[in-house]
Amino acid sequence: MRITSVKNLGEFELQVRWVNGTVTSLDFRQLEHQLKGLSALRDETVFATGKNRQVGNCVIWPGNLDAGAHRIGETALKQQDRHDALEFLRWRYGLSLS
Repeated sequence: MRITSVKNLGEFELQVRWVNGTVTSLDFRQLEHQLKGLSALRDETVFATGKNRQVGNCVIWPGNLDAGAHRIGETALKQQDRHDALEFLRWRYGLSLS
């Protein structure tokens, strides 16, 4: 999963455009409370500074904060009740070619 752009929609909501052209919106409050390392993002002014890392593997914020594309994608699928797609991704990530 690769992110091509990120847009802050306000109130801790992000709009993420994926490399395949799909656009997903997600409420980030769930991640902020689940992951202690992201607690600084509870400040909306800090959250609003989020941007796509150039290689597309995460969203970054000042202070070495980031959220990986896979975590963002899984959270978006959960919020959209796309459990079938979520399980498929988890299965696919679990495969090893070695």
